[in-house]
Amino acid sequence: MRRTTRPTGEDARVTNETLRPNGLPAWADAAVLAAGITCACTIVGFLGRWGWALELFSHFRPHYLLLLATVIVTLVLAQRWKTVVVVGCFAAINFVSVVSMYVAPSHGDVEGISLRCVLFNVNTGNGRHADVAAFLKRCDADVIMLLETDAIWLSFMRDALDEYPYVVAAPRSDNFGIALFSRLPIAGGIEAMGAADLPAVRAVLTKDGCGLTLIGIHALPPKNAKYAAHRNNLFDSLAGWVPRLDGPVVLLGDLNATPWSPYFHDLLARTGLSDGRRGFGIKATWPAFLGPLGIPIDHCLVSDDVIVEDFQLGPSAGSDHRAVVVDLVIRTADGG
Repeated sequence: MRRTTRPTGEDARVTNETLRPNGLPAWADAAVLAAGITCACTIVGFLGRWGWALELFSHFRPHYLLLLATVIVTLVLAQRWKTVVVVGCFAAINFVSVVSMYVAPSHGDVEGISLRCVLFNVNTGNGRHADVAAFLKRCDADVIMLLETDAIWLSFMRDALDEYPYVVAAPRSDNFGIALFSRLPIAGGIEAMGAADLPAVRAVLTKDGCGLTLIGIHALPPKNAKYAAHRNNLFDSLAGWVPRLDGPVVLLGDLNATPWSPYFHDLLARTGLSDGRRGFGIKATWPAFLGPLGIPIDHCLVSDDVIVEDFQLGPSAGSDHRAVVVDLVIRTADGG
């Protein structure tokens, strides 16, 4: 009688993998499952207008791209070529959305008036007031827009930022306080915007004889249907009056929307403003502890007569957001 020997060691592992019903080793099965979930999320992200929960999937295009690229490498090693092609198509969809953030608009040679702005959601409960103030002083900005400022934050910053004599503020304890510190004279002030009546800054600044409308907002986070509706209503409100403004316009704010949200696209289209991030990359701002794996929800939007020369991130200094520092050039009649 002929005896057979059972494979051992590496031979046993290879045999067990090749005997799986679908012909795939276990790690390749996991890759196919991950690909299926990520591809589904990619599709759902385009259905954001159908419901607030669906829109949440639109904010993670870079993450989908990273996951799908990893899966493709795994599937290539498993020689699953048909699956590679399908997954590659979904990766390409996300790639197009992400790479557009790195394509800079063409402005040619631009001359005009320089303006440095800082936007910082400081987080009401953040106790590192001195660290935030030290960073803001180093920035040497013309204007500083602070979000989530309560009475404590406002009092500290009024003392620390004494080189900014012009201040408009609406401190609140509910994470929706706002404050503008400026070296330039301010005309205008705080307005209630949107159905939620949250305070916002609407001010006209003048530098070297050139006027600029500066808007500061903090939209509600779309964590449920009601909050999402309030955020979208705020966007509708902006779309109603921003196009009628004369002269250069700059909007600084935590919009609680990423560049891939359909409602963010609508905001740009209806106001005529442009995304200041274009050409500078994703620049994720929240949550700060995730670094580049976070999402970009703190924005600088500009009208056609404002050029973004630089868009950089500052530290979080204890906040859950990173600061945004933008260098702008305001076109003048002589400068084009």
